[in-house]
Amino acid sequence: MPDQTENTLLPFKGVLEEYPHFEQFIPSLHLDRDYEARESRNGNTFSGNGYRALNFVVDIPIRMDAYLPPPESDTRPRKGRVVISLVEFQIVDEETARQNELGENSHEAYKRRQKKRVLKRLSQGLVVPKKPG
Repeated sequence: MPDQTENTLLPFKGVLEEYPHFEQFIPSLHLDRDYEARESRNGNTFSGNGYRALNFVVDIPIRMDAYLPPPESDTRPRKGRVVISLVEFQIVDEETARQNELGENSHEAYKRRQKKRVLKRLSQGLVVPKKPG
């Protein structure tokens, strides 16, 4: 969702402990110093428990001029030339990226958990006979 950030990479209070001079900037921040402690972290239910990243989703305007006729030749009734696209950014350091691809955090495990959830949802209400064992 746009405007939603998940920060499992750099806990804010940890940054303040390591760099106390940042305390002076807290009054200028959008959120207060205890925001992370108060907010529940729902995160991505398919990610492994040890997955760490600074993750945010934003709306990005994209000009479509290269894919449309020139404005003077454009016969469309609505001549919009910009679309809005959702873009997800994940910021990690090199070591964290390496750790994020191991074990339960791997992309393969992530996709396996997604497929399992989809299969469960699609099979609700179906009676599937057990295989003869």
